[in-house]
Amino acid sequence: MENLRELKVNSMTTSIRRVRVKSKRKVKINFETLKYNMMFINVIFSVVLFFILIAGYSEMVHISSNNLVMQSKLDALEVDQNSLKNIAAPLQNKKRIEAIAKSRLDMIYPNKDNIVKVDSMGSDKKLVLSDFDLKRKSNSNTNSILSIITNIFR
Repeated sequence: MENLRELKVNSMTTSIRRVRVKSKRKVKINFETLKYNMMFINVIFSVVLFFILIAGYSEMVHISSNNLVMQSKLDALEVDQNSLKNIAAPLQNKKRIEAIAKSRLDMIYPNKDNIVKVDSMGSDKKLVLSDFDLKRKSNSNTNSILSIITNIFR
């Protein structure tokens, strides 16, 4: 039994020594590999960051070029708008509109007898129509909305 005990004691001491030596080596090896791993991670991070910056810069250049294109289109549309305003200005002249209404729609200015009056003295609003005759010129467009409205009031 004593022999067995010595073996056990000896085996424990040798195993402890081996573990201690291995653990010292592992710390040293781990530190070296950690240093290389950190450098590798930093290089990868730098490369990824570089590509992200390049992508962001290219997107910024793309947006800037789109902005210039849109600005040129806006300037062209403003020129078109101004030219259309210049074309539309004489067409919106009140005398011209009045002349078209008289010639094409056979509209006339009403005299005092041809005015529709609304009496609002009481609570009920009464519509008082004066008796009048419209002197119409012959119009080729008898189905227009104005001719229908004038036929209602006849």
